[in-house]
Amino acid sequence: MFREAIEAMLSDDLETGRVLLLDYVNATAGLEALEEDIQKDPKSLMRILSTKGNPRTMFVTLSSK
Repeated sequence: MFREAIEAMLSDDLETGRVLLLDYVNATAGLEALEEDIQKDPKSLMRILSTKGNPRTMFVTLSSK
């Protein structure tokens, strides 16, 4: 699922990528655990992955850690 999310985003299908990435996070660690790992507020993560958010921001967040 994670790979599909990344491939969708790289193909500029951000909506599909966002949905898949959110599903992946919820099915694995969850937002709160991810927040602890990357030291980011869960509300920020929800904004990033929301319908109006920019999932590419997640890559910037992760690459800065």
